[in-house]
Amino acid sequence: LIKSKGNFAKLMAEFNATQNKESKTAPPPELARVRSSSIGSADGEKEEVDMTEEGKLIEVEGLEKGGVDLKVFELYFVKAVGSKRVIVGLLILSIMAQATQNIHELMTAVWSEESEKAEPNDFVKYFTIWTILGIFALILALFRARAWAWQ
Repeated sequence: LIKSKGNFAKLMAEFNATQNKESKTAPPPELARVRSSSIGSADGEKEEVDMTEEGKLIEVEGLEKGGVDLKVFELYFVKAVGSKRVIVGLLILSIMAQATQNIHELMTAVWSEESEKAEPNDFVKYFTIWTILGIFALILALFRARAWAWQ
């Protein structure tokens, strides 16, 4: 459309010329002073900020050397999760789920070693222990996955 130099090309050329002229002029007076929602007092009132060339919003930031304080990470994590009790509960649940799964796998290794020298009645004992540990490990793993997904 633009290459054919028709009405559309003329319209676009006029529009671009208008845009270039407007961008070189001062901003409209209604935009010179704006109300900013990010700048305000503690009571939530919005402060009027001068956005013209004379009253720039940009300020020099203070720099601190070193790392981020541990309390910042603690506050961020506690706020994200809810409370310290929830964090402790999630950690305990995760440790219990992993420990149960490890014990279940250890029981598999013990059962396979003992199967060569075990009596026929020992199969039921090992199978029962292995099954109960497996079911418990599965339940804890599901609770752990659900609890972490909830957070």
